[in-house]
Amino acid sequence: MSRVCAGLDTEIAAFREQALIRAEFPYVDLDATFCKARVGTHVVAQSPVMATGSWRPAPTRCW
Repeated sequence: MSRVCAGLDTEIAAFREQALIRAEFPYVDLDATFCKARVGTHVVAQSPVMATGSWRPAPTRCW
């Protein structure tokens, strides 16, 4: 599994370092959650945030 993850490091780095200066997103949706993740030898609470840009508004959700 660690070989698979190591192979993804270069793809993830390229994705994270790409410039978004040519893109304009009039609508941006943000979502976050808490999860436990291993950092070094410790398990800690992390809060990943996901941002999605689009050209049209997200559908309204009624819960």
